[in-house]
Amino acid sequence: MLPDSSIWSWLGWAVLAIGLVLSLYGGVADRARVRMRCAGCRYDMNATEANEAGQRVCPECGRKSKNDRELSRPRARRRLVLLGILIALSGHVFFSVPRIMRSGWIGAVPTTFLAPLTPWYGADFSGAWRQSLTAELKNRDAAEEVHGVAAYLWGWRSGISLAADRGGDEELVYSMYDTRRAAHACGMSGSVTENNAAVQQGVISFIDPENWADNGGTTSQIYGVGRVLATHTTRENDSAVREFIEALAAQGDVIQVGRSATDETPIRSRLRETEVRLPDGRLQLDELTALIAAATGLSLRIDADAIEDQPVYLATPLEFPKTLLRSDEALDLAVSQLWGGRGTRVSWFIADGGVRISPIEVESRLSSRIVIYDLRDLVDRPDPDWIIEESSVVDRATRVLNAAAHHITQTVDSESWAENGGEHGYIMVLGRRLVVMTVARHHAAIRELLKKARAN
Repeated sequence: MLPDSSIWSWLGWAVLAIGLVLSLYGGVADRARVRMRCAGCRYDMNATEANEAGQRVCPECGRKSKNDRELSRPRARRRLVLLGILIALSGHVFFSVPRIMRSGWIGAVPTTFLAPLTPWYGADFSGAWRQSLTAELKNRDAAEEVHGVAAYLWGWRSGISLAADRGGDEELVYSMYDTRRAAHACGMSGSVTENNAAVQQGVISFIDPENWADNGGTTSQIYGVGRVLATHTTRENDSAVREFIEALAAQGDVIQVGRSATDETPIRSRLRETEVRLPDGRLQLDELTALIAAATGLSLRIDADAIEDQPVYLATPLEFPKTLLRSDEALDLAVSQLWGGRGTRVSWFIADGGVRISPIEVESRLSSRIVIYDLRDLVDRPDPDWIIEESSVVDRATRVLNAAAHHITQTVDSESWAENGGEHGYIMVLGRRLVVMTVARHHAAIRELLKKARAN
């Protein structure tokens, strides 16, 4: 039975070290500081007298030296240097023994040379040798042997293949991203390949998901090589992917991806702090918004055309349990009563410095954003009340994050989340962070939930 891969690695390092020592010795060992020697034939020049110009003429070969310093320079032993280099290169054979045992002769080819010759993951190239190259590089990637220069070379080669496959579409952009910082910042504990795959899943889940080939789309391609993530997509998506990965690598409890939205805190505070007095009896929506606008000084807009197309009847009489309510409570009660015959939902949200009442599809389009929540502090605290015991999950961090995601999707407008059959909220666990894409008011509710969990 052959030794395992660690033994071959040690042998490879030993041979490499011997070769480097021989090369170094051959380059500097023949020093002539004590005895001066001719630079041409290495004749001993100590007994040779210098002429009036300070030059010494070699009696053996007739070479004239410029000065005594030239006679004291070391002379490399080229044969010894060459031998050391060959021995050092032969060390690669020992490193490659496990791969040769696994894949045959192709396992001896260095990954750095193999990567530029190999097509990208999804390419359909004919020829057994191309298929064997691709299979071998995939095996090395799975074994986390593709990294550094080799990973970028493979990405570069893949970019050429993708451009050729798409006919050189100038509207599509090819990019490569190193995901190590993002994985480290998120506290991911998997292998390099697993962490890269997790970031890749995040990209195709939150950045224009319907257009990625992995999700059945035809516009965009993405794949991972070692720690490198390669994409071929539109310029808009390319910019969004870059912002997403940079946000994952950033530090902070709450990180917003992409465009920075207008600060909604002052408007929400005004709605929360201002009470509106409602007359006895029923009100229509336009009457309620007029009362709230007068009390708060804010602009309230009703997208009447969009709402009535759903269909929702704006003249629906609205009932309220009390005649004195906070403005945000009154809005919540109002939109909860505006239901269409096919389950259409109406919501209110903050936009353009005021309040807008629209179908939830409009809110999702205008108000949705991706926010990354860092929950590593909750992992190190006693379990909050909403932690669910999962016997199948051993890792505490995974258990806490999964429970947090479940609690959010069951507490914050549960019908809007994709995992509950909705279309306006997506949530994913990445390491010790939650990546959430939903509307602004849901993010506000999530912050309140997490604030209470930390306070307890």
